[in-house]
Amino acid sequence: MAVVVLAKVTPEADRLRVDPDRRVVDRTDPSPFLNPFDQRAVRVAIDHRSGGEPIVVVTLGPSTVTPVLEGTLALGADRAIVVTDDAFAGSDAPGTARALARAAEQLGATTVFTGARSTDGATGIVPSLVAGRLGIPLVSEVQRLERDGPMWVATADLPGGQARYRTRPPVVLAVGEKIAKLRAPTPEALANAAGRVERWDLARLELDPSAVGRTGAKSVVERFTDPAPARPGIRLDTGPIADRCERTVEFLRGRGPSRAVPSPPVRPREDPGRASDEVGVLVTDLAGQLDPRALGLVSGIRRWMSPGWPSALWIGTAPQRPDLDRLAAAGTMRLHWVARDGPVGDGWAAAAVHRVLDATPGIGTLLALDERFGRDVSGLIAATRNAAIVTGVVAVARGPTGGYLWRKPSLAGAVIAEVSTRGAPVVVTVQPGVWRIEDVPDPRALRAEPVEGPPAEDAIIMEDRIRNAPVPGADLTGAPVVVSIGLGLGGPERIAELEPTLRAWNAALAGSRKVVDAGWLPRDRQVGLTGRSLAPELVVLLGVSGSRHHLVGWRRAGTIIAVAADPAAPVFAAADVGLVGRWDEIVPELTAQLAPFARSLTAPG
Repeated sequence: MAVVVLAKVTPEADRLRVDPDRRVVDRTDPSPFLNPFDQRAVRVAIDHRSGGEPIVVVTLGPSTVTPVLEGTLALGADRAIVVTDDAFAGSDAPGTARALARAAEQLGATTVFTGARSTDGATGIVPSLVAGRLGIPLVSEVQRLERDGPMWVATADLPGGQARYRTRPPVVLAVGEKIAKLRAPTPEALANAAGRVERWDLARLELDPSAVGRTGAKSVVERFTDPAPARPGIRLDTGPIADRCERTVEFLRGRGPSRAVPSPPVRPREDPGRASDEVGVLVTDLAGQLDPRALGLVSGIRRWMSPGWPSALWIGTAPQRPDLDRLAAAGTMRLHWVARDGPVGDGWAAAAVHRVLDATPGIGTLLALDERFGRDVSGLIAATRNAAIVTGVVAVARGPTGGYLWRKPSLAGAVIAEVSTRGAPVVVTVQPGVWRIEDVPDPRALRAEPVEGPPAEDAIIMEDRIRNAPVPGADLTGAPVVVSIGLGLGGPERIAELEPTLRAWNAALAGSRKVVDAGWLPRDRQVGLTGRSLAPELVVLLGVSGSRHHLVGWRRAGTIIAVAADPAAPVFAAADVGLVGRWDEIVPELTAQLAPFARSLTAPG
């Protein structure tokens, strides 16, 4: 029996490249490192070792990653294994999870640690795929961990707050970045670790070659495109503030909103078509209630996924008439209901969705929101049903062969990958807010079609749920206008000075990692490499120096305005318009002049 840590070796974020011929990440970088989230997982596993449990670190990759794994041995791991074989080349996320789960199984894993996501693909789906393969519970985004006898007590991030869970092994624990600080091994420990990394191949895992690699992959990257628009880089550093703000607004009006790009209308309400064209949407959240953001997925199906027609998967308390009316107005055709009183765990929700899929084999595609609950449920389903999965989708179109072609950011947002899939069902997570909620003409009343639920789950107990303090401004998810702050704002007490601006622009508030680390904003407001990646029509950066790790989260923004006092701040190189000066002197004038344009972006339609 062992504690197994699943880790990924990746290139540095600014060295991420793709192989254009093979359409995969180039892993030949001469200075790879252990994914930062997995580095934390290694440390947490070692720090919480009990009774001499052996700690085994496992990675899938080329044999060249051996020196990186030696570092985990130097930190205190007992064994390190690189699973390496040419047959794994081209594996998708389920293929990777299949190999890692088999290794954990052969090692007799009690607890499996891993990072919540990696800094290259950032899918965050491998932990739930592994848990699904092993058939054990999962707690993801763990930020604090304790041991209480045989039990694990984990505090995990949720949208809008945190929850405290209690569970016993076997379990998969996917840890977040803030759970521990990094630790560097000593030169002496590194010397002692040299040559101790083991190598396992396909035969050692007893896997069928056809189940991994390109042959086993059910999702294939067809091509990569650059998502970042060319930034004109206009810098306004002289003259009266009012004049510079006026020139900024003139620039914005000349450019216009990106949503002006023509798109197909939402199809009118019609009777369901072929059963195989049914697209199911998980519309409820961890509390078993309607997640309003899921209505955008229903609208997106009607706009982008013809001839697909949307049905809703309601997992939780009985849907009330106002909720049914909202779903019907968005264009939902059917509603499958699995009853559950109280909070809905990831594992039980996945089992409930399985019941719906068994009862409704015509559902060829399943959509969920790309946040913790939707992502974890989707991974558990994909693993159990051996289905293709695509995460973090921002757009969809029909491919040349008639199937769907999914578009998603990849390589820390540096490129957009276009992904095709095979088989059914296909499980997809969609970034919240990328598809607008739009009503269809002549909505018809919905009725819930009950499906018998699975047995009660008691493997994971939610002991407490803590909600974040309110943040001024609009909801960040899908907000067309966002104000993002850095440490240059001056302090958390100065956020109150931005409230008139947030109201005038109907804008949401976000921040850099340093702002979140300092406690100015909750973690779900962090944008960047280890936070969220957003695509608002307009983002105004205040007091942001221009860290590449923060700016990568804004690559898909329509227009970027930067306000900073330092004329040499790197942020100006990534902005469409840069205003040089103190933010508290510029923002009041900018607020007044920009308000009509900003509110036009947030108006319905």
